[in-house]
Amino acid sequence: MSELLYAVVKVEVILMAACTVNLAVAWSCAAWSPIRRSTDTPEHEGPGYPERWPGGPYGEKGYWMLQSGMGFAQHVDLCAHGVEGDFTYWKGSRTPYREAGWPALSFRSCVTPISCPTVPGRTPRKWDLALDEILKRGIPTNCLPSFLGAYKERRLPVVPIWGGFMINVLFYGVLIAVVASLPRLWSV
Repeated sequence: MSELLYAVVKVEVILMAACTVNLAVAWSCAAWSPIRRSTDTPEHEGPGYPERWPGGPYGEKGYWMLQSGMGFAQHVDLCAHGVEGDFTYWKGSRTPYREAGWPALSFRSCVTPISCPTVPGRTPRKWDLALDEILKRGIPTNCLPSFLGAYKERRLPVVPIWGGFMINVLFYGVLIAVVASLPRLWSV
């Protein structure tokens, strides 16, 4: 019975370590991975929507650009404006979705505009937000010490993308188990 208990505890420790490594790798990718690829903004002249008019990652309307690097992706809303199906103009941009992790994207941050219920016209920011909103948005890299050299205007995500999370935990769990068993393999 004690061998079974030992095996269960060992598996639990490996899984906790794999979860921790997964989060650390995702945060490293979010903070330091440069953008390597970016989709193009569509050419447009005249009335009507541009020919390439993809929606957002979760079906939102508007034109979205995907920027990605190793273990990092961000979905940028280029804020296209239109009236009843007619394209009018581009106006600004915002980056509500960021995803990080390796080998699969395993954590997400999502920034959506909210208004302050007690003060009309005021938008709460940073630590004025509710805890669940702070967690959904992730930790801003602007809050990190400058000597770390993290890219500004990014976020360290804490909300799991369950499919990628499980893939990464299994990957890191196997890696940790193999590394932990190496001393016994060499001593035989």
